[in-house]
This record gives sequence, structure tokens and C-alpha cells, in this order.
Amino acid sequence: MLLNVLGLFLFLGVAPAPTYPRLCVIALPSFVTLTWFLNSTGKLHTICRQLLWLGTLATMAASVGHEQTRWREYIDTRIGRAAFFESGDFARYKWLVGHTYPSEPFFDCTGQSYFLLGLRSPAVVSFLTDSDYLRPDQALNVRDSLEKNRVPLVLWTDNLDLGVRPDDHLSPLRVYLRTHYRAVDGPRTSVQILSRNLDLPSR
Repeated sequence: MLLNVLGLFLFLGVAPAPTYPRLCVIALPSFVTLTWFLNSTGKLHTICRQLLWLGTLATMAASVGHEQTRWREYIDTRIGRAAFFESGDFARYKWLVGHTYPSEPFFDCTGQSYFLLGLRSPAVVSFLTDSDYLRPDQALNVRDSLEKNRVPLVLWTDNLDLGVRPDDHLSPLRVYLRTHYRAVDGPRTSVQILSRNLDLPSR
């Protein structure tokens, strides 16, 4: 009973935002209770144990079948061959592989492209967030680094254009991107590829 009460209150602590990592952290009491339940005797426990095994085997088989038959494409990147399971990601990376070269200054607001494409971030931070996690001086550093290095391409997500949070510090960077960059004729997804306007002089 004490273990169940503990598990219940741990769950209530993450219930408003139950992400996978949070559920993993508070799942230990439930595993202890499940193990106790499976080791109990009685007809009901035996039936439940058999149903749980059947459900586990069916889930494993379905998961393996899904992974083996789902859509995928491959790209030969700078570090080797990579598989993509989302058409938007595949189109974006395929475009970037053909329009960038290794060690080129490149800014990806998600921070996910540098390793795969062999690119480098010119700023002190390699990804952006519209919360106070990103400090105002870091946002300004990104803007100044884009200008100083004349960074040709920027990856930008639509959700960073909203600017609805009170602790958002991206406004100067948004203004800079609107005046110095334009969307390229690449893949249209929630992640935009922005190209520097080459006719703009340096400040």
C-alpha cells in the first residue's frame, strides 16, 4: 500500500506534462508492484500473467514489423550513410548536402545538423530556444556572429517566429533574419532554410 501511494504521488507530480523521460524516472514503484503481482499465486494472477506475456509478444512483433516495413530513404552524408524515416527530414538534409561543404559556417537553430553534415556553428550557442534558457547576450551573439561570418545558410523553425513568451529574447535576431535572409526554394516543411541576401553590404 505504501509503495502504491508513493507511486501515485510521483505520477501526480508529472501528470500535467507526462513526457517519456519523466515517466521513466518515476516508474520504479510500478515495476516493483508489477513484479509482486506477477509472482502472486491464484487463478486470476495466472490469467493476467498469461495475457501480459501475450500482449508483450504481440507488441514486440508489431514493433519489429513496423520498423522493417516503414518508409525510409538513405543519404551519403559527410560522416557516412544515414537513414531517414521522415520525408521532410530527408528532403531537407538532401538539399543541405548538395548546398554546403565541410566546416562551412552554418547556423541550425535546432542544433541537429552539425555532426551529420560536418558543419560548424559560428556562435557561442549551437541551438536556440524562445525561453529564458537562452540569455539575451547569447541571442545577440548569434546575430552578431551571422553578420561577422557572413553565414550563407540558416535553419529556422516556424515555432521560433511566434514570440509569445514573456521570457523570449529572440526579437533582435528575428529582425536581423527578416532583413538579411530569405527562404530558399528548397523543401517546404516547418523547418525553413534561409539564404543570405548576397546584395546586402556589411555593416
